[in-house]
Amino acid sequence: MQAQLNENGAHIDGFFYCPYHPDANLPQYRRHHPDRKPAPGMINKAIAQFDLDRARSFLIGDRHTDIEAAQRAGIAGYLFDGTDLDAFLRALDVVRQQG
Repeated sequence: MQAQLNENGAHIDGFFYCPYHPDANLPQYRRHHPDRKPAPGMINKAIAQFDLDRARSFLIGDRHTDIEAAQRAGIAGYLFDGTDLDAFLRALDVVRQQG
């Protein structure tokens, strides 16, 4: 993913994931964890790691748990239907506002 973005002059500063799930097949991953959405753990880690301003930050997600995690982290959250991200952002006008 990073290589494809680099080809277009873009990049992702960090990747965060949570391997834990209450119904995981492997016992070592079968538990609740503060990084598992809708908990805000991963968002809070990114905010701390990159010294982000919560008031100027937002999350775009495709599930209601994403939006709940954003709210619990104190940032804006937008539910994306997966169609046209550029049009979605233009309609929200968040790119100009965040600028």
